[in-house]
Amino acid sequence: MVVAILSTVAWMTLDTVGNNNNQVRFEDTKNRLAAIRRAIIGDVSRTVNGAPEVRGYVADMGSLPGSLRDLVSQGSHVANNYSATYGLRVGWNGPYISASSMTGGARFPDAWGNDDGTDNYGWQFNVDVGTGDLTVGSQGLDNASGGTGIYEKDYPDYTIAAPNTPPPLVSGNEYFVEVTDASGNGRLPVDIDAPAPCWKCSSGSSSTRRACEVPSGTGVWESVQGADTYGACRVAGGVWLPPGHVGAGCEDSTKDSASCSGTEYGGGINGVWGGIDIDGNPINKCIDFTRDLSTCTTKDYSGDNSGTFGSWIQLYNGVGICTDTSFTDKASCTVAGETWYLSALSESVCMTIAHRVSGVIAEQDSRPFFFNWDGTRQRLEFAMNSESTAFSLPQGRAGYRLYEFDETANACTDTPFPKTGTQWRHFTVVPGNIIPELEWDIE
Repeated sequence: MVVAILSTVAWMTLDTVGNNNNQVRFEDTKNRLAAIRRAIIGDVSRTVNGAPEVRGYVADMGSLPGSLRDLVSQGSHVANNYSATYGLRVGWNGPYISASSMTGGARFPDAWGNDDGTDNYGWQFNVDVGTGDLTVGSQGLDNASGGTGIYEKDYPDYTIAAPNTPPPLVSGNEYFVEVTDASGNGRLPVDIDAPAPCWKCSSGSSSTRRACEVPSGTGVWESVQGADTYGACRVAGGVWLPPGHVGAGCEDSTKDSASCSGTEYGGGINGVWGGIDIDGNPINKCIDFTRDLSTCTTKDYSGDNSGTFGSWIQLYNGVGICTDTSFTDKASCTVAGETWYLSALSESVCMTIAHRVSGVIAEQDSRPFFFNWDGTRQRLEFAMNSESTAFSLPQGRAGYRLYEFDETANACTDTPFPKTGTQWRHFTVVPGNIIPELEWDIE
């Protein structure tokens, strides 16, 4: 009788130990599944300097992993690198699952050891191409689909073979952000800031930003606060660059329209024919943009030192118009007591977004936006697909830049808008967060 009781107690003890071991494996499997999720999309509930922490495979690569192996080893993926063109990092930056979480070195099966030798280490792995949802699950103690026991059931508790039933480990909207405006349209707003009208060099020795800051870097090209009229700007020693001003250049009067664009003035920069003056009149002259004011007026373009020096020309964007539109030239307009002013030209602009896709940086062009540009502040809204269709971007850092739009070719050009002083700007895509209105400061 005593032997029977002891045997029963021993059996119960062993059964309890077995159950405890199974519970440990069950909890460890749950933890490993949570680690896989963090490795893919990070944890945006955590913050760095007050901003959501955006990290993980998707943030680096711009897409879901093809298998769990992608989280463990680099394989054929390009290593994480910095693109100087876009100002973005891209590429594999793992391993994304820490070594302390791994079992058997470079493999990561569930805690039941259900490693089938594949790139998913025995986990059930599936991506729904329609929704973008990722399902990852363990088949439990018995390593078979379904099961009725506490530990034999699949985890999460579902039948993996049944379609459309498993809860996703990562939902499509957790790593891709659908971009819409307040009305639900697929537009991204950009605020184009207006430049100050009066500028000067902090060193006081240069009349252009190029001469002020490049190459010596001795000065800083900065706005003159409060100098909002031409007279006040001149008194302050500044250069008057009112709205509509798009730059300045050196006139080479020895070139005609045919030879201008074929003449290189240095650094691969050729001459540009034309432009608009402050009255909106065409400037039918060849412009050399490689020189500043001081070097322009001392440059002899004749080639034989005969004294054909350059002339400094301010360039604007617009067309001259009279307050009484019956007058079509400045002279007759002013004689009649009317005002001749520079009216904005219609611009066609598009936005290009740079973001990661499968480990490389891809560009996505918007539809054109048409507006009148006179140098003042503007709010542009760019649609990427159609006016009413939303578009999606993967979580992580993205870049944007504005370009001129060619209406004839119906495509974005390689010409930045405006033509000088514009570089790639950046914003961060965070699931569950609104993308702030982007800014495009004109320098």
